[in-house]
Amino acid sequence: LGLELSPEAASVLGKSGRIGTDEEIAYYLLFKGLSIAPLSYFGANPHAGFMRITCSGGDSEINALCDILQKALVAAGK
Repeated sequence: LGLELSPEAASVLGKSGRIGTDEEIAYYLLFKGLSIAPLSYFGANPHAGFMRITCSGGDSEINALCDILQKALVAAGK
């Protein structure tokens, strides 16, 4: 939470500014190549930032997805 929305995510969501919900996190990461589900879709608080991550595929695909997620998390920590 708190990262600036990417132009692509902002366009889809119809807003700009900083990420404030789990759905905004999901769209931010979607345009980075990682598809995850906001837990608010399952009843959680959308402002908590909780996500559901399900991985399937071979080792190389899972490692690539983990690399994308790690880069996004490192960028968020700066």
